[in-house]
Amino acid sequence: TAIELDALQLHVQPQISLQDYSVVGAEVLVRWQHPEYGFVPPIEFIPLAERTGVIHPLTYWVCRKTFELGKKLQDMQGDLMLSINISARNLQATNFTRNIVRIAAETGINLGNITMELTETAVMLDPVDAMRVMNELSDAGIRLSIDDFGTGYSSLAYLKQLPVHEIKIDRSFVKEMQSSNDDQVIVHTTLVMGHNLGLQVVAEGIEDAATLLQLKQLGCDMAQGYHIARPMPVEEFLTWLQQHRNPQTMSATLARKV
Repeated sequence: TAIELDALQLHVQPQISLQDYSVVGAEVLVRWQHPEYGFVPPIEFIPLAERTGVIHPLTYWVCRKTFELGKKLQDMQGDLMLSINISARNLQATNFTRNIVRIAAETGINLGNITMELTETAVMLDPVDAMRVMNELSDAGIRLSIDDFGTGYSSLAYLKQLPVHEIKIDRSFVKEMQSSNDDQVIVHTTLVMGHNLGLQVVAEGIEDAATLLQLKQLGCDMAQGYHIARPMPVEEFLTWLQQHRNPQTMSATLARKV
């Protein structure tokens, strides 16, 4: 009912380049403010949507709203990469890629500005189907990212065959980097491996200036987290973007947060 009534909300969390602190993208997240029960966390309603099959209309709703935002950004700002989380169930849907391409055509978005994120676990549930659909999405021009990298049990031999452009280091490793030598080693090793495979590496869950600086020194490509900006509603994000699109302004903002 919330999907049909357009009662869900997109929230957007910016991503910056660690080379020059320019805003290069954003991850799009779905939020649900229920009229009776109040805020329902995604960790509650996403698993239910997956179990009941509602994940399919939900994903298409998120894609359409994201593509509409992307078109607005194309017209206002030029290109900005938008990332959408997709489910293992989406990879099993009939005509998933065809439906995504249709929605893109209806909204006028350039699919080269869209990244779809999948977890290692989602990919490994049905590797053959996952490979087929990921190749279809890649052929359509969509960038692919492995989210929460390092937390699953995937085979590196299999992962290197996937048409993936990016890996995201899981926040559980990033947030303890300052106090855990083990986490520092994991992050550094993931960065080296990702770059050797020709992939961009994104760190998520950055909550302080010291972690951001350390990731920059290690050569991480992109960053997101509360230290940069929290997820925010679309209109708030558009205002934030106007204020921080200049790399010098973004750098100055981060410096004030130290």
